[in-house]
Amino acid sequence: MADSSFDAAWSLGVLCTTPDQLTLLGELRRAVRSGGRIGLLAFVAHRAIPSDQLPENHFPTTGGLVELVRTACLEVEHWHRTTDLPAIPPTWNKREEAVTDALTDRHGHTRAWKLAQRQSARIGQLLENETLTGELLILRQA
Repeated sequence: MADSSFDAAWSLGVLCTTPDQLTLLGELRRAVRSGGRIGLLAFVAHRAIPSDQLPENHFPTTGGLVELVRTACLEVEHWHRTTDLPAIPPTWNKREEAVTDALTDRHGHTRAWKLAQRQSARIGQLLENETLTGELLILRQA
């Protein structure tokens, strides 16, 4: 993608999947036009995650995320914990279930799908016991 190609970009739950988080944020910044916004859903660690759970993930702490954003020359315009957002409407849940069913029918037999489902369940458990929180940030260029 060329520099300044987009008015906005999203990174939903991806930051923790790379050890090179600064490069990811830098690429988002590079691709978004001046005045544009970046939506970032990040899973943030509030205590140690057992070594046998999600060993390939790299969850930042709150302070680590603040530092990453600053180092990437971005500013936080809004920051919300996902638990503080309004409830998901039932119609959205029905749509999500339909998409999940279709994807499961198509890819449920694959190793990648099974791995993604296991990781999703583990993240769900860590969110439930508040080891992780989902943080939704709206960023702009500094």
